[in-house]
Amino acid sequence: MSEKASGLIYVSCAFGEEDQSIRELRIELVSRFCAQKMREGVIVFSPLIHNYHILKYGLPIGWDYWEKFNKKLLERCDRLYVLKLKGWEKSIGIQAEIAIARSLDIPIEYQEPGALENETISLTKKS
Repeated sequence: MSEKASGLIYVSCAFGEEDQSIRELRIELVSRFCAQKMREGVIVFSPLIHNYHILKYGLPIGWDYWEKFNKKLLERCDRLYVLKLKGWEKSIGIQAEIAIARSLDIPIEYQEPGALENETISLTKKS
């Protein structure tokens, strides 16, 4: 099956970093990644992009709060993309999303973030 015909794809990305500038860079990178996939005709949804702008209204950033929301969305998706930014292996949220996808037999693909500008390279290197 081609990617274009593979249904809705959930894009997972590390976020819960104390440093606001790193969180903003992650939003930028996952937004670029999703835009590229959409240009390729792939239907993607990133809860991180969706949720980021509503955090300023007093919502927490931790997995404990977002677990129910993200699980509901993932249950409706046909594939999980894990964007491999620095720290993805240690992210509680990403590891939980991978476990949920496995329990639902949702295929998982690990995605490199692609070409990045010099100031963001450090976020993509393995720890």
